[in-house]
Amino acid sequence: MSIVVMNRGRIEQIASPAVLYDAPTTRFVAGFIGTMNMLACRLVGHHFDAIIAAAGPLTFEAAAGDNSSGDNLIVGIRPEDVLIEPDGVPGRVIGTAFHGRTLRLHVELLDGTPLTIDAPRSDLGADYASGQTIHLRVRPGVARILRPN
Repeated sequence: MSIVVMNRGRIEQIASPAVLYDAPTTRFVAGFIGTMNMLACRLVGHHFDAIIAAAGPLTFEAAAGDNSSGDNLIVGIRPEDVLIEPDGVPGRVIGTAFHGRTLRLHVELLDGTPLTIDAPRSDLGADYASGQTIHLRVRPGVARILRPN
């Protein structure tokens, strides 16, 4: 089954629900289907068929493709794909919200870059407090370069 996502009478993307969620091609589709961190990134390198992008101090791989030209990119990362890990980049918890089996954390990296994270409540006791420093990394292979609307 395919879904057509339209924006102001123009087709943005035609794909299955899973592809729309996992691999949106535009900023509009990324924001229309679920929550998405949309980060202004700079291109810092290449690794095989991926690019290395950086949003402030957070560096990660994103699939290279038609949207990856130029040094300044918009990259989408779903909240569940930002992981809390001891060897990651530091960020400060700004706020939390209960979301059933997950906690939605609003985090700010040390340079001010905002991130939304969905962390399983079982992780690290899941007792995150405003002002607390946590360490983050992006799950490999999930970042998507997005075309402007």
